[in-house]
Amino acid sequence: MVSLGSRTLNNGWKENLDKLKEKGYQLIWQTGKLDYKEIVDSCQLSVDGNSNNQQPTTNNQIQIKEFIKDMETAYSAADVIVSRAGAIAISELAVAQKPVLLVPFPFAAEDHQTKNAMNLVEKNAARMVKDSEMQEKFWNTLSEICENESVRKEMSENQQYFAKPNAAKEIVDEIIKKLNLE
Repeated sequence: MVSLGSRTLNNGWKENLDKLKEKGYQLIWQTGKLDYKEIVDSCQLSVDGNSNNQQPTTNNQIQIKEFIKDMETAYSAADVIVSRAGAIAISELAVAQKPVLLVPFPFAAEDHQTKNAMNLVEKNAARMVKDSEMQEKFWNTLSEICENESVRKEMSENQQYFAKPNAAKEIVDEIIKKLNLE
């Protein structure tokens, strides 16, 4: 698997890295293939193990990875998740039931990521920062989530509304039901 990453999200993290460190927050940062080396170099962190980009770059607060294969473990380690708002990401995030800050990709077909994000925002299951507003709103929105336990708890609880952990089974059952009727 390869992730190209999100330059917008990568720039948001780079611009706020000092604030993140000051707050003592830890970050698991999936950069994607395109920005990995530049981010590692600019953050001046050393690579654990060999330099084939399979090992994360890390210090005590920041783990930088080109791609995260085990998202279940990454989600379980997270207190707050920052993500794009594609359908698969939304479904995974809902099952993970973690507070989330969504940054929809504005050039997705028919701006569907913004529509996906708004569904969660309207139910207080997520916060959203538009791609074009990252510099102005990213850190403050993220801080609001990180520093307010009641906001995090409400968002996590409201994720249940969107969680469909048995979706694959339900789809297969429906297909079988339809096939048996014909």
